[in-house]
Amino acid sequence: MFCRRSQGRGSGDPYFKDSCYFISTAEEGQTWAQNRATCKVKGGDLVSIETKEEWKFIRDQIQKKCIGQPNEWHIGLKNGDNGWKWVNGKPLTFCKWQVTAGEPSGDGNVVVMSKDFPTLKKGLFNDLSEALFRAYICEIPKGKAITEHNESLYVLLEMADDRFSSN
Repeated sequence: MFCRRSQGRGSGDPYFKDSCYFISTAEEGQTWAQNRATCKVKGGDLVSIETKEEWKFIRDQIQKKCIGQPNEWHIGLKNGDNGWKWVNGKPLTFCKWQVTAGEPSGDGNVVVMSKDFPTLKKGLFNDLSEALFRAYICEIPKGKAITEHNESLYVLLEMADDRFSSN
């Protein structure tokens, strides 16, 4: 997997187990569908948070970010005919809704993860209209590459590909 590595200006892209995460700025944010397309260009998809451990990891990562209000990121959870499912096709197995704020309220069919709403609650989910612009979180699996080019240094962490084997 290629992840951007910092050149002394921060920690670069965080990674957890077999995935690298790209956490966008507010300026990079668009609609849910546009953000999903951007993640696919990067070699991944909007994040599918399948375990409490992964949720805690991402919650902790967004606490390090300050993107201004509303401090929310699109994630890969969408409501369809069969209920809430992640973009990887797996069902929602644990809930981190902003229940004290009445979520899910039914005002949207996609989900954002909030930095700190309601007050003193971190990393909770809110359903919104997919037409609203928000920042986003991509999950890029091992073996995929971020395809954009910029000033960041790319580092090969683990590439499970026989092309690099010597015979």
